[in-house]
Amino acid sequence: MKKKIIFGLSSLSLFIFILSIYLSSFDEFYSEDLSYKQLSEAKYILNHGIPDFSNSEIINGRTTFFPPLFEYVLAFFLMIFGDLGPVLLNSILISVLPLLVFMLSKELNSKDNAAFLSAVFGGFIPILWQSSINTVGNLPFILTLFLLSTIFYLKAMKRKKKAKASYFFYINFALLCATTPAAVLFLSGMFVNLLLKYIEKKRITHKEIELFSFSASVYLFSVLITQGTFFFEFGSDIIWMNIPEKVLENLYYDFNLLELSYGLGIFPLAYGIWTIYSAIAKGESTNQHYITIGLILASLFLLWLKLIPWRLGVSILGILFASHFSIFIETFKDFLSKIRFERLAKILYASSIFFFLFSSIFPAIALGRTASMDYELEKIKGGLEYIQDEMKEEARIVVDFNNAYAVHYYTNKSVFLTSSFIATENPEERLEEYEKIYSARFEITAKEIFDKYNITHVIITPIITEIYDIESLHYEDSDFIKKIYDDNSTKIYAIKINE
Repeated sequence: MKKKIIFGLSSLSLFIFILSIYLSSFDEFYSEDLSYKQLSEAKYILNHGIPDFSNSEIINGRTTFFPPLFEYVLAFFLMIFGDLGPVLLNSILISVLPLLVFMLSKELNSKDNAAFLSAVFGGFIPILWQSSINTVGNLPFILTLFLLSTIFYLKAMKRKKKAKASYFFYINFALLCATTPAAVLFLSGMFVNLLLKYIEKKRITHKEIELFSFSASVYLFSVLITQGTFFFEFGSDIIWMNIPEKVLENLYYDFNLLELSYGLGIFPLAYGIWTIYSAIAKGESTNQHYITIGLILASLFLLWLKLIPWRLGVSILGILFASHFSIFIETFKDFLSKIRFERLAKILYASSIFFFLFSSIFPAIALGRTASMDYELEKIKGGLEYIQDEMKEEARIVVDFNNAYAVHYYTNKSVFLTSSFIATENPEERLEEYEKIYSARFEITAKEIFDKYNITHVIITPIITEIYDIESLHYEDSDFIKKIYDDNSTKIYAIKINE
């Protein structure tokens, strides 16, 4: 590898690392509520050695098991670096992604310069920056393991010494399964890879069958450990039952071509589509390309079925499209050389960088900057301090479920409903009761719910005011309820239980 490529990759990773830390330093609160769920789990691990599978922060929460590898890694960084640990972990992982995209592009038989451009694209995927800056989430960790699994899969396919690469693949895929159930995406991509080869009558090697069989066994084993109880109880309904239908619609309502273009960048989306077309319609795929094409098609299919988080699916599309940019640029250069326009190669590189600036870097930084500004928690800061200082530890609170984990994290009080609906018994029913508390006009409706769950406090935040178009509870004049805090932004009501 040329020294200038090594220097370029090192400079790129360092720049991304510094920029990530800088963008994460604007606000004292994290921009996503699930960040506080991850932090709570990590701190619970530091104190008890295992995650809090019982979901004790939720009123009448139910025990749920999940792959906890990321939570253990986060706990390690918290132990070593304290509150700076989550930011460092995210920044390190984001800065490593361009290096992995470069390695994947090289495995696809790309030249150094073209692979470097792919690395630059892979370092600035807009949706990834929006989802990773000022948050504590496992997305960068998942992408890292996903890319490593893809790289070692390709190495196992084409290197003479396959055994070593196969072992590394086994380890990385097992770690991916120990991190997220979305490892099904990689497994699905391997299946589509085999299916495409079968349809096009390409040779399927014993090594591909071996890797697929191993991956399927490991994934099924991990699912049975973490979700087996729910599968035996609910069957296939468990796939969609963890999120109420109306919430699921809101999560995917903006998943359209416009959002996909902005989330990926219009340029990466364009050449990504071209790559798939060339591979499938024109039959230009090599053996190395089948697995990445399979992963792209599997991502689109699982996003359509709403089986994976849309940000994860789009981010994976982004890094796969980025790795294919090297193929696109080299193919285009060959085309120019055939028509005696080889001198335009430098203009082509300059143009690609120009389009990239407008289609990827600027949206990535803009979305990252937006993610670093969380206004909702800033608005209710006074209410959080009141809850922490004035309420008893056994208080049971109804608050906006999109900020419930943050409220629990800062106050150590039990909450009625969170955005992790699977952790709640009968999530559809619980969401309906939650909405009745804020929308009910008669006290008897709300009081039945308060008595059922021994609710002690109800909180109205700015987002609740906006969603339900209320400045106060309709039944606030009732004898069993009393307003105890009001700073014009946050209102807190105390409930007299069983009266």
